[in-house]
Order: sequence, then C-alpha cells, then structure tokens
Amino acid sequence: MVTLFCAVVGVAGSTFPVDINENKSVGHLKKAIKEENASTITCDAKNLQLFLAKAGGNAWLSSLTEDVKKLKKGEKTALVKSLTQEEKELQGEDPISECLEGMDPPKVKQIHVLVALPPGTSSAPISDGTDLWLSRFQHSEVAKLTLLPTRGDLNEFIGQPLPVKIGLPQSVFQAWSSPLILGQLLRDKLFELNDISPCEFLKDSVFSAAFLYPQVDGDATESAFHYFWDSIIRVVLGFVFRRAYINRDSSRKSSSGLKRPDFLFALDHICVFRGEEKEPRTSITVPREELSKKLVWSYGGVPYVFGYAASGFELELFAIYQDVTGNVKTHLIGGFNLQHAPERFRLVLALLNLCLLFPAIVQNCPASAGTEFMDIHRANGVKVRLSPILVDKIFHTQEEYRRVKQIYDSLKAYGVPCADAVVTVDSDQLRLTLKPRGIEMKPCSLSELFVALGNVLEALVVLHRNGWMHRDIRWSNVIKHIDRVEWFLIDFADAAQSPQKYAQRRSLDARRTRFRYNYGRWIPHDCG
Repeated sequence: MVTLFCAVVGVAGSTFPVDINENKSVGHLKKAIKEENASTITCDAKNLQLFLAKAGGNAWLSSLTEDVKKLKKGEKTALVKSLTQEEKELQGEDPISECLEGMDPPKVKQIHVLVALPPGTSSAPISDGTDLWLSRFQHSEVAKLTLLPTRGDLNEFIGQPLPVKIGLPQSVFQAWSSPLILGQLLRDKLFELNDISPCEFLKDSVFSAAFLYPQVDGDATESAFHYFWDSIIRVVLGFVFRRAYINRDSSRKSSSGLKRPDFLFALDHICVFRGEEKEPRTSITVPREELSKKLVWSYGGVPYVFGYAASGFELELFAIYQDVTGNVKTHLIGGFNLQHAPERFRLVLALLNLCLLFPAIVQNCPASAGTEFMDIHRANGVKVRLSPILVDKIFHTQEEYRRVKQIYDSLKAYGVPCADAVVTVDSDQLRLTLKPRGIEMKPCSLSELFVALGNVLEALVVLHRNGWMHRDIRWSNVIKHIDRVEWFLIDFADAAQSPQKYAQRRSLDARRTRFRYNYGRWIPHDCG
C-alpha cells in the first residue's frame, strides 16, 4: 500500500491523499481519486487525466516550492504545464508500481500525482463559503477606539487589501481580471481563487447585474440614481451588518428632513454612516456641504463618523468630525467615478474596510447618539420622528391633528414658557413639527432637580392662569435641553381647559410670575 498526494490542476484548493495498492492499475487510481472527491469532481473516473509530479530526476515536487503554492491557488506555472503535456499522461492499464519505478519513495510534504479534468468539465464546489467569510471578516474588526486610524491615514486604510479575501470560482476570477472590469491589482485586494468553497451567495448579492451593468445614464434624475447608489452602498453595508437600520430618502418624508440625511445607516441606533445626494447636473460641493451643515454632533469623543456626497456617478467619501471649536467638519478620504466598473469595485473595497471601524465607533458613543434619528410609534397611533433639532408628530386622524394643533396655537398665544412649540404644520400629512428637540434625562443632583421643578412650574403657572391643564405631568414629558441645564414640558396632547377658571390669586395675578430658588426654598418672583 502506498499513499499518494494528489492535486487537481487549475482548481484552487488543498491537496488530498489517496491510499492504494501498488499492484493496482492507474485506472484503479482514477477510481480512488473520484471516490475521494465524489462531490467535487463531476466527470467519470475514466475521463480523468493523471500525470506524475516530478521535480526532476527521481525527485517529487516539494510542497514548499512556489510551483506547488501556486498550484494550490489554481494557477499553472511553466513547470506544471510541462508536466501535464499529453505525451506524459499515465495510461489506465499501466500498473502503479511501474509508474513509480525509479522514483524516490513517496513521503509527506510532497505532490505525487497531478489530476487534470477533461475539457468541458470542472470541479463543483463543496459548499458556499459566504457564512465562513462573513464570520472571519467580522472577527477582523478594529476592537478598540485607540486602534482606529487617524484621519490622515484613512485614505490609505480604505484602499488596503481586505483582511479576509472573498473566494471566487476560477471562471469568475479569470473573467473579472480584465482591466475593463476589475484589473489584477484591485482583484488581489478583494478576491482570492477558491473553487472548493467560493462565496457564491456574496457574489450574487453584492456584485449583482445592477452593480456590473447599471441601467442609468448621466442625464438621469436623482430618483433614478437612488437604485444605482443603493445597489452598491446599501447592499454592501446591509450585507455585512444584517442588524443595521437603513433608511433611504428620509428627508423627503419629513419636515424635519432639513436635518435628516438622504441616506442613513445606523448600527445599534447610532448613525455611523450617512449620505447626501443630488442629481448629476448639481455640483458635488452642494451635497458635500450638506454633510456638515445637517449634522448636529452627538457622538461624544469619538474621532469621526463617516458619510458620502454623491452627484450622479461622482461620489466622495468623508470622515466627519468635530473640531476643537465645536464645529462639524468633513475630511475627504476618497473620490470615485462610478460610471466605470473598476471604480465601483474600488468603492466596495473602501466600504468593506470602513465596516471594520464601525463597531469600535458605536461602542464608544454616548447614549444620546442613539436617539439622533428615531421613529417612535405611540399606542394612540401617533408617529413621532426625531431628528437632531426638531420633532415631527404625525397623527392618525384629522380630528386628533386639529385638536392638538389648536392646543399649541393656544400655548403660543398665551406665551407659555418652558414648553415645546409648533414651528411648521402640514395639514395634508397631518404633521406638526415642534422644537426644541431635547433629551429624556432626569436631574442628576438636587440643584438640577430644583431647576427642573422651577421650569415646569413656570410653564404651569401661565397655563393654569389661562384656564388650561396639562393633565400628564411625568418625567417622560419633562425634557432636558441638549445644550444647557434647563428642562421644558412636552406632549400637550392630553391638555384640556379647566372645568372652572378660578379667580386669580394675589400671587398669581395678571402680571407674569416666575419662581426663584432662595436660601433652600422656592419663592414667587415678580417679573413685572
């Protein structure tokens, strides 16, 4: 019995051993090879072509040589081509002992038999490698905030080879090597040859027909480009992070959309990637400026988040950060002309590399970053849409919309302080837009508690003076300002007029009354 290590020529994958009696024929060896690879070699055993892997003289090919390393990748070197010439093929009726005559005894770390598939056949994959690739890729994520690249290094970072290459079958690997599609340099950053377990599902999902052959031209509208942009950006990010929240074109659906991006990607409720988009005839400086103007920084001390500006086929990637003065700035890290296939592949490489940074950024953001954009569905049918500085309330019925609008109209007429207020209305959408947008945060100290109580009392004094009751005073309706230690009252949907408007007392007369904290107690303070 002899153990022969075999390799299939032109097919990526590991070598495999076959144990066979030396007195058997080459035909028996073919059957043994077929049985060892029953699910991957699809042709009949008799149609396999076998060749000895001679290194010269009586020596075998060593596994340590470059020829064997490339052989395992599915490549044919000049030596392998010379060893698999037709006249060197082993004949089925020949005994194996005769074929091995004059050769060194077979050992491990050697290749002994080269297996060539007949023309028109191929090695079928054992399984789809997508899940394994995704698991390994996600384990390559940057673990700590301190390990994130600096803004200046991001341009180089997004162009680096993937830590885990995407496996492609030989036919696709070779077809995409064309400079018109991918080119060899970019190919080797993204992909590797793998006929055993290629990432077929990933390939079909990410590199779809819409990606390879986009059906849009440079004169199309912004709406027509939405599908094109999504076929790259949304597909890639959504594929890596299945749990992510992705919202496209959100600004069209909300009056607070003045602060909502055109494309929003949120991981664990935190928007780490956003996009601003315009039609092809618009200068890309317009969406570029919107990236910083529409962002209110709520990410604490993280060094940056990411975004893109797009105008038709032109797209730019940015790191978005807060400078030392508190202003939001953008830093260009890459530009792409998506009209050309290699540029689309280059953008995929950049997006996948950015995905490695998202988790560390999300884990180090404050809790307030998770409420920057949020949709809340109330039990009464009201939909609340939060944006950085405004709040939309979309009502279920015309009656409820009119009733709440009238309440806020009254609040405005009475000049109720320390309360949210309507800034725009949309009767067609049954929508009220209110400000300010605050954060749900209870007082953290006794002094803050006094401030919050004072703010609420200021609102209630004016409200009650004019014969109205809030009727739902609780901490969830007392909201802290984002930028200062003050609170305001919200959600007047349950407000109603008092059954009886009481005579005004001396301390709460027609003059405006405020409360002032003095020596451990609250006292009325006449403001004239």
